[in-house]
Amino acid sequence: MRRITLSGLPLSSPTFAAYGERIRTEGYEPTVAGEGFRFWDGLAGIGGRSGASAGMVRVEAAPREATVFEEHRRSAELLLPVEGPIDLLLGRASPSRPDQPDPDRFAAFRVEPGEGALLHPRTWHRAPIAGTGTVSVWVLFAPGTFREDCHLHDTVADNLTLHLEPLPSPQSSNAL
Repeated sequence: MRRITLSGLPLSSPTFAAYGERIRTEGYEPTVAGEGFRFWDGLAGIGGRSGASAGMVRVEAAPREATVFEEHRRSAELLLPVEGPIDLLLGRASPSRPDQPDPDRFAAFRVEPGEGALLHPRTWHRAPIAGTGTVSVWVLFAPGTFREDCHLHDTVADNLTLHLEPLPSPQSSNAL
């Protein structure tokens, strides 16, 4: 039987180009940056019948208050944390005001590494908040979503600020 022994190479090796494309944020300016986050859109395109665009957001543990939210009316959004947990502030619109988040329909969720959150179209959200430190999060949605299907709402006009209490990680929980 033939045995081949291989030594691992870094993705930065020119050899990798024959197999795929190295995806990174270093050397690129963020598409948008705000308090507690930086987002790079379209770092990779995934072809196929429906296609997808992969981006990366780097988020921090603060701020834990939010007044500006976005929704995508035509596209779902997949969030995959890499190094640590993220907290999500999510909202839904009311039937009487379909283009604005309903203050009574917000909820907060913790997403652990190894999990993903697939947000339905029309789910209001802000950039994720790192559970601790700084966390990189892969963001996947339909190509062009950030440029063509990103609708913002500032809840200051509604006299509303959402504050997110720190959420416990399952590792720190006393639950059995």
